[in-house]
Amino acid sequence: MKPWQKFFLLECLLAVMFAAWFTRWYKREPTEPSLTP
Repeated sequence: MKPWQKFFLLECLLAVMFAAWFTRWYKREPTEPSLTP
């Protein structure tokens, strides 16, 4: 694999992880004051 391909895969992985975290944060309970998932 070329270095740019590894970087691209890493960026994709981080994007997926952030999307999953944001989904959990967005669907959190309204009574929860914390911004953490």
